[in-house]
Amino acid sequence: MTMLLRLERSGRFNASGSMIPNARKCGSMRSKVYSYTVRIEATDSRLTVEGFVLNNEVVGDYFDRKYGRSAPKWDAVSCELMALTAAKELADIICGQGVDCRKVLVTITGSNGARITASWEARSDSQA
Repeated sequence: MTMLLRLERSGRFNASGSMIPNARKCGSMRSKVYSYTVRIEATDSRLTVEGFVLNNEVVGDYFDRKYGRSAPKWDAVSCELMALTAAKELADIICGQGVDCRKVLVTITGSNGARITASWEARSDSQA
């Protein structure tokens, strides 16, 4: 019997030192700190060698290196593009570790409490 596992991780990143603001940026022009929530769904059939879906510290490190204090300078993008990119790249990281990942959802909170969620889903065998 296959079991489903869900990992959720929330956090914040500060883009004030790395983001180059423009008219397409996520949130109001004053926004420099963004909240995120990541939900990963996988089966127990293939986990990392340590027995994880993913070491949850990888999620925080991803956002810090991609958009936060440790990121190189980057041109601001919409919340939608930020969420889409993160969902795809986190899925690539997880799948690259051999995990049977089924879904990665990334929610970015912009200004006025608006949230955008992107969802990556593994292709089913019938879609291959």
